[in-house]
Amino acid sequence: MLKVGPDDFVIVYLGRIYPPKGIETVLRAFHIVSSKRKNVHLVLLGGAHDRPDSEHFRASYPGAMTQLAMGLGIAKMVTWTGEFDWDSELPSLYLRASDICALPYNYGVLLSNSSFAMTASYGLPIIATRGGILETPCVHEKNVYLCMPKKPDELAMTIEALIDQPHIRKRLAEGALQLAQDWFSWDRAIERTIEAVTL
Repeated sequence: MLKVGPDDFVIVYLGRIYPPKGIETVLRAFHIVSSKRKNVHLVLLGGAHDRPDSEHFRASYPGAMTQLAMGLGIAKMVTWTGEFDWDSELPSLYLRASDICALPYNYGVLLSNSSFAMTASYGLPIIATRGGILETPCVHEKNVYLCMPKKPDELAMTIEALIDQPHIRKRLAEGALQLAQDWFSWDRAIERTIEAVTL
């Protein structure tokens, strides 16, 4: 589906396409990385909200990001999947084909981010952003690699570091799986629900 080779390095973003998610940051960071490496590919896995009445859900935003990719000269190295059905196997296929996930949220990563939880459950090394609040389970360089929001240069440097250092990717992947088991599994959800009800 991606038309990439076995030696290509695939970076995925999972989630809705709208301003607070940091799409511009990941596109500009990818531009920096791809100017030095030709065997990289970016997948933007998700669709856009259709809420033209809201500032954060401007209908023109996805189009503006597509134009940005074209202007940066990276359009042929970027796959936009668009919306998919809730029971589609496509997200799973794209995630399994990816090497790392970049979630450059403008507000920082939170355990309540469904994209973060889903990506962790696949054991992908995750790059995310540090916001005003960092919840205790998220540990820099153990289960997530943290950057500052809206810093394409910093995100690009981190992506390159993970491309070049598979042992760090392995550690982050193992940490992400453990985080998913500890915080996002059904067993833990049931345990926490019972604890809340019995208090």
